[in-house]
Amino acid sequence: MEGCLLEAWTVLVLAKGVHMKKASLVLMVPALAFLLSSCMIMQGFSVQAGSLAPGSLTKAVFTLHPASTTKSNRFQFVMIGVDHPGDIAVGKAVWGTNKKFGGPLLMFASNTLATSLGAQCQANGLNFNTVTGMTWKSFYTPHGIADKGLVAQKAVTTVLLKAKAAATSGDTVGVVGIAGVWVDDGNGTIGPEDAFLCTGISSSSIYIQ
Repeated sequence: MEGCLLEAWTVLVLAKGVHMKKASLVLMVPALAFLLSSCMIMQGFSVQAGSLAPGSLTKAVFTLHPASTTKSNRFQFVMIGVDHPGDIAVGKAVWGTNKKFGGPLLMFASNTLATSLGAQCQANGLNFNTVTGMTWKSFYTPHGIADKGLVAQKAVTTVLLKAKAAATSGDTVGVVGIAGVWVDDGNGTIGPEDAFLCTGISSSSIYIQ
């Protein structure tokens, strides 16, 4: 149990234009306790290009791995937030581009995931609810991912980012990445009645040329 809880929040968020407040190490939903024995935690997050010309593309890259040898099979999600949505468009997300853990899989976009997390996405001083000024786009796997407890393997997930044609030269766009687990209540749709566990938050930025 301790593996996921202790490692899930090792990546700090310190991006320009992103404001965080400290929060206690809290899991707001007791039902999530069973998830902590094994979950896919975020080992790393990066944006491949540090600068983009209007109209050009890059990718945000999530690296995830099982936290323990306990097997699990859960829906995985990633979220991308940008603080200048007029400059950067968020495109498709692909799970397991390195052909691990069932990938590659085109992830489904969700219009309700970011608003459904509530107070469930916080731990060790990081709190999704206190990230301000971001426009979010969320994605989830089309089915549960059997991680098989393979702690030495990694799942690489990419999200397409594009500098819009009308992007403003000289802007620095803050980009935040969040990874986590969605536990459906059985109705097959994402909503505030479901359980969520965020397993990593990190950030980067893109300079508009």
